[in-house]
Amino acid sequence: MTSLLLTTAVVASLCYEPANDVHAIQLEKHELGTEFVSARENEKKHCISVKASQLNAAKKLAAKDPEMFELKHK
Repeated sequence: MTSLLLTTAVVASLCYEPANDVHAIQLEKHELGTEFVSARENEKKHCISVKASQLNAAKKLAAKDPEMFELKHK
């Protein structure tokens, strides 16, 4: 039952694309941004699962640079 609740809570994924990281957004200042600091340092693509409670924060971060972040609804 617990795993079912966890899977239903995930509503989207937010992916970081280092090749498009040209605006030097200060990730640490954004909710969910800290999830991508290591990916930026290592220049690696990274995706996180976004729960319903995090969706607004994910939308705001993706809107800062839509080429660097891709928000995919599930």
